[in-house]
Amino acid sequence: SFNQSERHRISGLSIDRKAYLRTYDKYEQYALVKLGDWRVDLEAHLRGYFFKVAEEYDL
Repeated sequence: SFNQSERHRISGLSIDRKAYLRTYDKYEQYALVKLGDWRVDLEAHLRGYFFKVAEEYDL
């Protein structure tokens, strides 16, 4: 449990959700798209790599 001054400090940090979204939503969306692309690329790369390794070592 937080004491009074900690609560005050934490509430002072809270930002209006709408203001946050107005400012950062476009960056968040861009980041999610980039991360999604990266994940798909990584998965494809790893599948190819492990397929080759499995073939090479006859697994």
